[in-house]
Amino acid sequence: MEKESVMGGEHMQSSVAVPRVLVIDDENVVGDLMGFMLKRAGYDVSVVLDGTAGLALCESTPPDLVITDITMPDMDGIEFLRRLRKTGIRIPIISISGNPVGMKFLDAAKLLGAREVLRKPISEKDLLEAVKRSLQESPHD
Repeated sequence: MEKESVMGGEHMQSSVAVPRVLVIDDENVVGDLMGFMLKRAGYDVSVVLDGTAGLALCESTPPDLVITDITMPDMDGIEFLRRLRKTGIRIPIISISGNPVGMKFLDAAKLLGAREVLRKPISEKDLLEAVKRSLQESPHD
């Protein structure tokens, strides 16, 4: 289910494309905060509450980057990564977790193609640096 769509930079007169970032996190506060920080930095942000909604959005309108929590009900971040990989869509991924159980799976997320792994709580500086690095690299093979 799509929770929020925030358009960053829609009033810009530049012809430079604004990177689209999808945030997947079942915690409203976390998703809203990351969305706010990314929007303020000029990104076009969508926030969804679960992996199923995130996967559907990636298949219909692939973003330039996905930030996904690891520990979520319905479809967790690891299952999201597996299913996304099966679609053949190559999108840079940042995996995040603050849950002790989820922390154990951050290495698995890297093996499944996550470019970055971040531990919650995430500072705005760390988030924006990880996003910038992930967007600068070429897509995974």
